[in-house]
Amino acid sequence: MTALRLDAHASVDGRLEQAELYSWLTTTTFAPSKQAALDFIVKFNRNFKRYNDAVKAKTERITEETKKTLLQRALSDVPLLHAVTSREIERMTLEHKPGYNFEEYYEVIKVTAASYDRNRATSRRRSVNWHDIDGDNCDGPDIEAPADGDIDAFNVNMDPTTRLPDEFFRQLPREDKLTFLKW
Repeated sequence: MTALRLDAHASVDGRLEQAELYSWLTTTTFAPSKQAALDFIVKFNRNFKRYNDAVKAKTERITEETKKTLLQRALSDVPLLHAVTSREIERMTLEHKPGYNFEEYYEVIKVTAASYDRNRATSRRRSVNWHDIDGDNCDGPDIEAPADGDIDAFNVNMDPTTRLPDEFFRQLPREDKLTFLKW
């Protein structure tokens, strides 16, 4: 092949890779059953960098604000991870503080994701250890959240290492609180 043809082929391959990365960044969402939250977040950021490095025109690059928005959207189905965004909005509204830039959000969400991953690993291990495997001795669930009771009071009695920080837990709607308590 001639040099011109090689350049054209590389250019087409590069554009296809850019299109695939852009599509992944704008459509993917975190699936807790497939990978750890922290791994997903780091992969997401790495793909942002790959995309922006591959784009030649600066006008085609993904801005820091758009990166933050796309990452928030990708994590929005997980209440604990979405709580970071809720807390940021609360800070801006009630405390009149500026919102996080991407780097600040990225650091906060990584810490929250690491906590989420630890809690998921612990709760999975506990469910195996605490349940009777043969079912002969089944007298109901090990932990039962009160149906109409005070969820905040129930949360106080949880193991502190598996509790959602109080400031996040209070912000969650009742349905999300019940979901969190099932972990």
